[in-house]
Amino acid sequence: MRNRILRSFTALLVGSIVCIMAGSLHADEQSAQYSIVGLFSPDREKDLRQVLEDVPEIQLANLDFKDAQVTLRYDLNALFPEFNAKKPPTAAEIEERLNKLLGEASDRTFSLKPLSTVPKEKLEKLETQIGILDCKGCRYGAYLAATRVEGVVQAMVNTAPSTVTAWIDPAKTNRAAVEASLKKAKVEVKSKP
Repeated sequence: MRNRILRSFTALLVGSIVCIMAGSLHADEQSAQYSIVGLFSPDREKDLRQVLEDVPEIQLANLDFKDAQVTLRYDLNALFPEFNAKKPPTAAEIEERLNKLLGEASDRTFSLKPLSTVPKEKLEKLETQIGILDCKGCRYGAYLAATRVEGVVQAMVNTAPSTVTAWIDPAKTNRAAVEASLKKAKVEVKSKP
């Protein structure tokens, strides 16, 4: 008898919690996962969080620094003031709007792109020793030089030792292309000993 009462009470409690939670969610609240461009070093994680504090239309649901991916939560009514439930925006339109808001808030130092379709285990990791880059802007420039190469899925710039680490799709690019892009951007590429 006691167990039956406890089960009934537990079911009632769980049902109440679910109803309360469902009532606090908006019908048009959604989330999506993207690769984040501009997350090139650990200190940029804090920068991204600060930028998103200034964008009330977007909430950061999850940040995966290791894979440079974010899950963003948003309300379609906030993103699109003339939102029409009968003709909702496409995924591309949502990404474009999120990207615009993020870019404006970060002076274009962060942006979104779709997740890579290449499995992580098929990517090749390249490490390129570079000259010392003293400022964050210089490191960002080296990062951009690497990530602008078609086939570079992700990159990071390390200060100790000074390296650019890039994860590439070997079917699309190689070390020579990444290093050529770094040199073109005036990043000192050191030869391996």
